[in-house]
Amino acid sequence: MVMVKLRKAPERKTPPFTGVLVETVRVQPETVPVVIEATGTVQPRQRAEVVPQVSGKVVRLSPKLVTGGFVSKGEELFALEDIDYRLAVQRAEADVSRQRVEVATLKARAEVARREWQRLHPGEEPSPLTVYQPQLEGARAALKAAEAGLDQARINLARTRVSAPFDAYIQNEQVDLGQYARAGTAMATLVGTDSVEIIVPLALDDLDWLDVPAQPGGRGSRAEVLLKLQKGERIWPGWIDRALAEIDAAGRMMRVAVVVKDPYGLKGGAGSSPLAVGSFVRVRLQGHALDNAYRLPARALRQGDIVW
Repeated sequence: MVMVKLRKAPERKTPPFTGVLVETVRVQPETVPVVIEATGTVQPRQRAEVVPQVSGKVVRLSPKLVTGGFVSKGEELFALEDIDYRLAVQRAEADVSRQRVEVATLKARAEVARREWQRLHPGEEPSPLTVYQPQLEGARAALKAAEAGLDQARINLARTRVSAPFDAYIQNEQVDLGQYARAGTAMATLVGTDSVEIIVPLALDDLDWLDVPAQPGGRGSRAEVLLKLQKGERIWPGWIDRALAEIDAAGRMMRVAVVVKDPYGLKGGAGSSPLAVGSFVRVRLQGHALDNAYRLPARALRQGDIVW
């Protein structure tokens, strides 16, 4: 007990300050492109309902006219029974021939009447009725009407064949062999496969870094559209086509349309994963370049705008 009390307390020592352990990065000024990332959903650029312009029974049907089938521009989708329309063309042709004969007959009568008038009344001009002028004008008008009727009959005959207006896939269809198709009734819906678009919302400040065409059809800033797959991501090239005319009221964002060509790989021989309508994708927009910029790791940024 006595020995413990006589023992001296250990001297306190303050450890030297060695500084904070930091990592340094050497940076150099460079030209850095601005990349703006956003998301959106793939939408069709072309969609049309297939509506026959004449009525009739469906007698021929393309095997591709099924939901999900792909068709080419001008390819026949289905055909209607055309016997009534071919007979209408024949009747119209006969009517045209009859009116041509009537015009030719009246011309001959008018010429005979004119010569007879000049023989009996030399130097005098005959009246219009004498030389069949009103009858001839009426016959010519009837001929024009008959020719117009023939054109219409031929057009109706051609309309019994219904073809795809553009390269497309069948989104839905309601047609079968033997079905009676009425003029003006939708039989199928086609969605274009030449291109698709993604409507991308952007902050107004982001537009300063991008080229956005004033009118549709131009090519603005380049874009990359990324679709997440089970084995990674697939990338399609695209571009900004236009800005929508109004700001989104919900998020106060401006929306731009990004266009991608051949999303289904039908022309370029792309892989088996298409950029299908309805897909949710990421979009990288290539903006203007920044000169004399310093590229820093994201972890070096503190409190929004402090670097250390």
